Amino acid sequence: EGRLRHRNLFNDQEKSFIEGQINGVVQFFLSDRHELRIDDQFSDRDYSSESLADNLLSYQRNIAVLSHFLAFPTITFDTSLELDSTFYKSRPSFDNSEWEFQSSVSWDVLKRWNLSWFHVFSKLSYETPRSFFTNWDYQLRSFISTINLGDGFRLKGSFDREKKEFHFFENSIDSSFNKKGQDYRLIFDLSSVHEIHAGYRWERERHFRFSVNDRYEELAYVGTRFSL
Repeated sequence: EGRLRHRNLFNDQEKSFIEGQINGVVQFFLSDRHELRIDDQFSDRDYSSESLADNLLSYQRNIAVLSHFLAFPTITFDTSLELDSTFYKSRPSFDNSEWEFQSSVSWDVLKRWNLSWFHVFSKLSYETPRSFFTNWDYQLRSFISTINLGDGFRLKGSFDREKKEFHFFENSIDSSFNKKGQDYRLIFDLSSVHEIHAGYRWERERHFRFSVNDRYEELAYVGTRFSL
């Protein structure tokens, strides 16, 4: 698919631009339960007047994603790798690239018990790091257990750990931290498409250098959801 976009703001010419974009997808159905997919998006944007203060700079950007899905009767695997690269036409020192790897596993251990694992690792690198535009690593791990109690009731618990580490120009905004949290939820299925739930969650976040950003948070909640 090809796109050509022109935005003209008469009250703010700096933010007017013209952009060309090409999107491509290749998908392989290796079997009923095995898929491989490749996505790629290339865009080229030119601003009518660049503004460094607003970070409005003409650029070329490419996002490539490789996804893989594999399922068995009681276990599924879902993984993806994404590479996002941006190249600035007038300021190559601002060039940056980010890659992200995601993986998840869902396992029906018993008839009423499911275990799942979700993991994200991403990394951002600048050609020339600077304040507020610096290199970092990020990681999220989440373990989820769901038990079917019968009569429409389910009990779900999630245990999360999150970490983000900045390598240069660290400050109170771009501050490296560790975070962990737990979430417990009781779910009642009113029908196949409608549920109500109530739960409790807590999070604790600790910063390596700027302890003023440390926080502890608790949350109690109720809600409903429709799945159409």
